[in-house]
Amino acid sequence: MKTIFKIIFLLILLPKHFFAQNLNAYSDYRDYFFVFDNGASKQLEHLPVQSYKVGWNIMAYVDNVGTLKAYYRGEKITLEKAWIGTYDVTDQLIVFKNGSILRVFDNGKIYDLSFNAGAYLYGDNIVAFLDENFLMLKAYSGGKITELENIALGDVQGFKCGENTIGLITYNSKFRIFYNGQIADVDDYIPVSYECGKDAVAYVDASSGMFKGFINGKSFKLDDFEPLSYKVADSMIAFVSRDGYFKIVTGKTVREVESYAPDFYEADDRVVAYGRNNFFHAYVNGKSYELENYIPSEYKIDGDKIAWLDNTKKIKWLADGNIETVTYEGSKEFEVHGNTVNFKDNSGQVRIFFSKKIF
Repeated sequence: MKTIFKIIFLLILLPKHFFAQNLNAYSDYRDYFFVFDNGASKQLEHLPVQSYKVGWNIMAYVDNVGTLKAYYRGEKITLEKAWIGTYDVTDQLIVFKNGSILRVFDNGKIYDLSFNAGAYLYGDNIVAFLDENFLMLKAYSGGKITELENIALGDVQGFKCGENTIGLITYNSKFRIFYNGQIADVDDYIPVSYECGKDAVAYVDASSGMFKGFINGKSFKLDDFEPLSYKVADSMIAFVSRDGYFKIVTGKTVREVESYAPDFYEADDRVVAYGRNNFFHAYVNGKSYELENYIPSEYKIDGDKIAWLDNTKKIKWLADGNIETVTYEGSKEFEVHGNTVNFKDNSGQVRIFFSKKIF
């Protein structure tokens, strides 16, 4: 009995993305629309869909007659009929706006955010939006709406949204960060620059010129000087220091990955992809991997996975520290969604690669 309780306790502590369904979607040669869920395909529509977008735990699509629908935990759910608006899907949310009405679908429920919404931004599980009816910048996260700034006194001078963080400049030039349901007053001056990610915000302090990070709710110095460039992802900050070193920050640890600047780099989710001397690398879970001795024409990142098209047109990916060949067929069209890769085979049919198998 104690063992059972220990297992339940550990499952509660696991991060939300651990429970992510292995979702993907495709239309077959008849234009029937299917969802691929944990190794099994399920037909959702028998007529062509207008569009679809896939996240880790959730999918949204507009069917043939213009109804916006969601697929969540094995169920097909109607979100709104006669759809003429815009919608986006993150790992956890569907954010959709019809006219001036902004709503979000989260954890099986629809929440009305504003009936007169202005500008809005979103991340994996957060939405920042201007509510014009109440003259307020607000944040949605975890079923709750938080008032961030009253714009009746003056417009916010800017705001950015990461996966679960919001950075904003108030009307009187103060720099604030919203994270984990709390608003932190970070600085009384507008930063030289700032970027938001998941559990992390990076910024250049205006008064000192130092490069700082706000990670897991605390602010600390990353470097004495403004970097040449920087990017923020999931609990991770990648930057090129003023003296040309390529560094990656996870938690409070600053690692020197390369002693000089890469030719390019991109930080997304839990992966940093970069090129150095025409070699293609990926930094994942604290380790750097050499993927190819050339730069691929195309690569895609989702979660802690990166897939790319090699120079023989094979699709490969890095998964759990191993480089695997997804397909030997020449395919230029592919997508990565969580633990799956979908691609078109030589006959033009969509196939799904999951758990080392092709479906």
